Amino acid sequence: MFYWQDVMRPLPPVLSVHASLDDILGRICTSEESELFLLEKDGAIIGYSSYFRLMDYIRNTGGTDDPFPYETDLVPVSVGKPVAFYHNMRVYVIYNAQGIPVGCTTREDAENKMAHLRLREMKRTFDSAGIGLITTDLAFRITSMNETAESLLGLRQDLLIGRDYRSLIDTEADLEAVLCGKRFFNKVSRFNHKELIGNFSPVRDKKEIHGVIHLFYQREQYEASLNEIEYVRNLNADLQALYSSSNEEIIVVNHEGTIIRVAGTLQKEFWQTDNPSELIGLNTLELEANSFFSPSVTRLVLESGKKEGTVQTTRSGHKMWAVGTPIYHNNQLERIVIISRDISELNQLREEVAEVKRQKQTALIYRSKKMEVIAEKARRIAQVDSTILLIGESGVGKEVLATLIHQESPRSKGPFIRVNCSAIPETLIESELFGYEKGAFTGADAAGKPGFFEMAHGGTIFLDEVSELPLHLQAKLLRVLQEKEIIRVGGTKTFSISIRVIAASNRNLEEMVRQGQFRQDLYYRLNVIPIRIPPLRERREDIMSLAMHFLLKFNEMYGLNKNFSRDAIRVLEGYDWPGNVRELQNIVERLMVTSGRDLITEEEVIPALYDTPLSRNKDTFTITEIMPLKDAVEKVETELIRLAMQKYRTAAEVARVLEVSPATISRKINQLIKKKS
Repeated sequence: MFYWQDVMRPLPPVLSVHASLDDILGRICTSEESELFLLEKDGAIIGYSSYFRLMDYIRNTGGTDDPFPYETDLVPVSVGKPVAFYHNMRVYVIYNAQGIPVGCTTREDAENKMAHLRLREMKRTFDSAGIGLITTDLAFRITSMNETAESLLGLRQDLLIGRDYRSLIDTEADLEAVLCGKRFFNKVSRFNHKELIGNFSPVRDKKEIHGVIHLFYQREQYEASLNEIEYVRNLNADLQALYSSSNEEIIVVNHEGTIIRVAGTLQKEFWQTDNPSELIGLNTLELEANSFFSPSVTRLVLESGKKEGTVQTTRSGHKMWAVGTPIYHNNQLERIVIISRDISELNQLREEVAEVKRQKQTALIYRSKKMEVIAEKARRIAQVDSTILLIGESGVGKEVLATLIHQESPRSKGPFIRVNCSAIPETLIESELFGYEKGAFTGADAAGKPGFFEMAHGGTIFLDEVSELPLHLQAKLLRVLQEKEIIRVGGTKTFSISIRVIAASNRNLEEMVRQGQFRQDLYYRLNVIPIRIPPLRERREDIMSLAMHFLLKFNEMYGLNKNFSRDAIRVLEGYDWPGNVRELQNIVERLMVTSGRDLITEEEVIPALYDTPLSRNKDTFTITEIMPLKDAVEKVETELIRLAMQKYRTAAEVARVLEVSPATISRKINQLIKKKS
């Protein structure tokens, strides 16, 4: 509800109805409020007029001595009363409690002010809400999002507005069906490795659909939000749906401690039953009194009136960590939700969290479906000892994937030995791989030395650039793969080893076999499970996620607080990345340490990508064949813009030297970026 004091503006000039035009002009010229003025008679305001009507009157009559005609569709209203419009009344004069006029407004101005206030209140409400909100247009481009969505997703609006939401989110909901009027509730979605739960609905204007609205929250917030639920009904179905795949046991007791619902994973050893229905009706306070378990988290919550946690132990010694959360309705305790977990599993979870932190530097970052399929395949084959051959260009992340396979395998507790076959001199590679006995050659360690294969015993060895192995060592490697044993250089004793071999190459091994540069039998041994990692230009959806990952990494490493602008991300996504992920990491680090501002813009990214010896020699246009004139003109334009960008760095300077408008250059650069996307 709005009141007249919310929409009024300062009182304009008040003149006598008998004032001459000269008097009116003189008063208006000295007043800051000249759009409207009021006319009074015998101390009461009876009409109004405007500066423009006054000028029109003078223009038509030419005189300034006659009384000036005025409008009378004017209503007095009280400053503290709700806004209500009267039929055919345009101007409203606002009076205070003492009957003194303090302001005025027109119907049009008041309606505009109220619309503005509603929008401001709506934005404040959305930004203060505990749920994320994102809207899209009919092409699924993001049109708006609230501050909660920014916080939950970890990305700012200026990076996401205008982007295709379908390429960013992996959801169970059919977004095309939403545009046909269908609604989806409590659907699980994933964005940037974060799990969300929410609803998808069409955005309507009257009956016409204009886009999609997604309301969501993080799954981890569920337990914390229990305290804020106004009234819990049908809790069993909701909890069962959320926790059916988890290891938590959820028990709901009433205000007397009697179990009324059971959901989640029943802790059978604790309750000594595998039938959840047998727990319904049991009183937890009585179970504690009868020494079935102790202490009762129900009793602790009833005594404190707030959330409590404790380790409950049965008479057989079985332990379970339990957290009880009270649920109130009208300030009365209605029930208690108890979430429990086996304490041994909790300890295991702590170990897993510590392991994830330890493995942070080797995390596989991706958003593309291609890499999701590869990651899932890698995790499956990690459970067996089959030899794996990773194929892909330099810098695509072969070592990262090999590390992931090792970490997910039963050998994860064993060593992970990395060997770059191209980085070891040919004269030393045999002794480095297989080790040597004392006195095996001049300069050898007197005690001998184990090789990489021995060091990898019980774990995994990663042979990067395996194509660079000399042919005579390829035969020895074949024996290791077949017999699982090695002989040191200069020795006769056989060492049995238990290893998992992951090989990698950025060269075409099949072609090398045909040319006699690589043994065919070794190729077949290595190629048991081949995995091709696509270059970054074939999975552009990963560029933004990787760039943000490296941004956070270097911010933490160097104590910075830098970020990319939306246009800078678009330029990164439009680049071909011949050096793949390794080049992207290097570029991000270079931009962060050389940029003098916290926001890295496209004007800094473009020269970093294109003003290098490699990029200058790449894609230089030369006419070597007949082609359509339109294509030739387009190629020449592209080359000119590229060369100008290398030299002048900013779009404004490029527009000046090419003698076109900045808008034209900006549009053509965007077109080039979209073509590469």
